[in-house]
Amino acid sequence: MIWQSALTAEVQTQFEILGRCDLNSDYLQRLQQCMDKNPFLPLHSSIREVIFQDIIECRVAPAQKIVESKLAKEFNVSRTSVHRALESLYADGWLVKDNTQSFTVCLITEEHHKALAQIRYFLESAACQIAAYNRTPQDIRSLREAVDEGYSASDLNEFFQADFHFHRAVFNATHNKFFNEINELLHM
Repeated sequence: MIWQSALTAEVQTQFEILGRCDLNSDYLQRLQQCMDKNPFLPLHSSIREVIFQDIIECRVAPAQKIVESKLAKEFNVSRTSVHRALESLYADGWLVKDNTQSFTVCLITEEHHKALAQIRYFLESAACQIAAYNRTPQDIRSLREAVDEGYSASDLNEFFQADFHFHRAVFNATHNKFFNEINELLHM
């Protein structure tokens, strides 16, 4: 087949690696989902996406140290692939390096937070209007579940995750892929 010849050696290696993995790990499942979504992404880019999701969904707290060797073990990949993913997140400003070259999740400054809040205000208002028009019964259920999740949160981390899920549900209810992409960028 033509598409098979278009696969690079790196992509083929990604599939071979995942074929040997025990996919019971959450990281491996999410890595597989990312690779299924776009099998032509290099392995380090797929790993970056999974770690990025952890950061924006507050699974990894601001100022938390990222242990490269632990992630390599969780993903069942080389430290080089994890390091390249972390370097990419560092280049994008999501991680910082200390004097030992270890990575830590970046703290969001007050100015950064205010700027994001201003943009979120306008975009979320528009998303709500479009979602009100395009919503489905499943969208309403998802919104209710997210609100219930927020009310039952027992700590700040759970609350932030519930907040992310609520806003994701609103943006999903627009049934507009561009709103969903924007939502992923705005929720840190």
